[in-house]
Amino acid sequence: MANFDQAGVEQNGFLYPAPNVPVALVAMLTRGSLLSSSKEKQKREIQAEANKVLEPFASLLSEFHASDLLRRSLVLSASGAGVDLVKSGDHPQSWLMLVAPVYSMTQDRSAMVLDNLVAIYAPGESKTPSYHNTIRVVGETKTAPELTQFWSDQQGEALREESAQLLAISLDVALADATGKSEGSAFKTIRYVEGSEQHFERGRPLTEQCGRMLLPTLRGSLMSVMLKPDIDATPVHCESRTRDESRSG
Repeated sequence: MANFDQAGVEQNGFLYPAPNVPVALVAMLTRGSLLSSSKEKQKREIQAEANKVLEPFASLLSEFHASDLLRRSLVLSASGAGVDLVKSGDHPQSWLMLVAPVYSMTQDRSAMVLDNLVAIYAPGESKTPSYHNTIRVVGETKTAPELTQFWSDQQGEALREESAQLLAISLDVALADATGKSEGSAFKTIRYVEGSEQHFERGRPLTEQCGRMLLPTLRGSLMSVMLKPDIDATPVHCESRTRDESRSG
């Protein structure tokens, strides 16, 4: 995950010497184009630097295929029973859910974040989805003496399991939202944790359970966030329930 706050920020003002207004306008437009190009270049450089966090996991990620991710997530998902995986491009005569999960890792490697674009199509429909939205799921903050080792142990099992867990949460959120919308409470500012950092989001809380809150945002997307940074503080009944759900899948 990269911080783009400083991308394209000017340190000094800029004067536009020009003989008349039209020439000045052209100068300003040219300057704007240069600034936009410069900002995009800075953003690419910032993202490239941020991506170094993932370098220790490159070989593990290359062996983690989408089919494995989806199978794991369906086991962990409350709505995974009766769901079949189909090949890309197939449109069976049943409800079809397309997912496009994108994962990020915080700079301190203590948490993963999923942005999943979900589209649901009615039977026989292949062009216009009945439902589509983006669901962001912020993972629990992990605590370990050496987080790179934590994610890498046992051929990256923790990395695979967390990826599947976040995807499972997003699938359940999408299906629940598609089948029965809820307005939630009034908009409020929610404080949540992303790794070791605290963030804020304006939204309408829908549910809160075991330190995790679901809320629609002002942008219309859905977020599932952690309100508590310390997973050791998770109630025992939440831990046992998670284990039971995993076994039952």
